Amino acid sequence: MQHQHYDLGQIEAGRVVEVTLGNAAYVRIMDHASYQEYRAGRRHMFIGGLVTVSPYRIVIPQRGRWHVVLDLDGRPGVIRSSVRVLAGAQLSDDEVQPVKSSLLAAVPSLVLGRGEKRSNDVFILHVPEDKAVVRAFAFARRKKGLKVNYDDFELVKGDSAHKKVNAGMGSSRFGVAVISRPFVMQGWVTGGVGGLAVRPLSGKQSLMPLWHDITRNEVLEFCADIADLVGCHTGISTYDEIAEDIAALLAG
Repeated sequence: MQHQHYDLGQIEAGRVVEVTLGNAAYVRIMDHASYQEYRAGRRHMFIGGLVTVSPYRIVIPQRGRWHVVLDLDGRPGVIRSSVRVLAGAQLSDDEVQPVKSSLLAAVPSLVLGRGEKRSNDVFILHVPEDKAVVRAFAFARRKKGLKVNYDDFELVKGDSAHKKVNAGMGSSRFGVAVISRPFVMQGWVTGGVGGLAVRPLSGKQSLMPLWHDITRNEVLEFCADIADLVGCHTGISTYDEIAEDIAALLAG
């Protein structure tokens, strides 16, 4: 597939990347680890999507080496573009570009029990330290008309992650695991959540990680299975945007 690549080098969090296009194109802004996955043809995380209005500006969520990849999604044509990192810091509220978790639509297996009636639309697996994040996330989903259960899926010492995940999958249409530093450091990733996120027989993803205040490289040290899953990041997308994507996927 024809594409253009810009290596932006090391960028501080909060800097603004501006992409100017001569015609509509798919814009993918990704950190270095994700770019290596992209080059290898594997699943990867990125900011962006189809851009039809130029210039397109986005805030870099965390310090690191960043890349911009542009393509036409297999359509004929020539990409005309330029990319620069703006000297200013944050964008004003009216300039912030909407970021969609567009990868979710490519994982239909995240919708559990298709055609079955279930008591909840979404269950959220989490540790007590992330309760504030979970409440805000659940509120955004309820605004979309979704039935959300998180109280029953708080993981504390002595719990069985297997039992809670299986209970959530049996009673809900969609599952989320909030992956944060406390979640990882308490051993829940290596304690079985990583293996449960992908169905053993079909190999299909059935649990969405919601990355919160943690980098992919940090998770890679503990569980590569989780790090490679398609998910969303609270530093990239708002709770409302993620909830909208999940609602759209469930409406399917």
